[in-house]
Amino acid sequence: MGSRTHRLHVSTRPARFTVGRDHHGWWVVQDKLGKVGGLFASEDAAMHFARDESDRNPAAVCRAPEGLSVELENLSRRAQRPRQRQVRRTSAVNPARS
Repeated sequence: MGSRTHRLHVSTRPARFTVGRDHHGWWVVQDKLGKVGGLFASEDAAMHFARDESDRNPAAVCRAPEGLSVELENLSRRAQRPRQRQVRRTSAVNPARS
């Protein structure tokens, strides 16, 4: 298999998506807005996801420098915080006492 190079647009605005490796070596797409992201088996898969999510806007995707760890921070915070259920409370009405 050959190696692929990904061309990225250089912009003065920070990119929405960062693609890089986490501390386990997985490829990560991190969304600055915290809406989407994930772990990927290859750089190609991660870049494909980031490009599709950004409507193919080259300024929205940035590749993290080699050696810099990119982590899914928002995902780990959500996993630690249990989701609270919405409980609907109603007053009990006894039709026999009316």
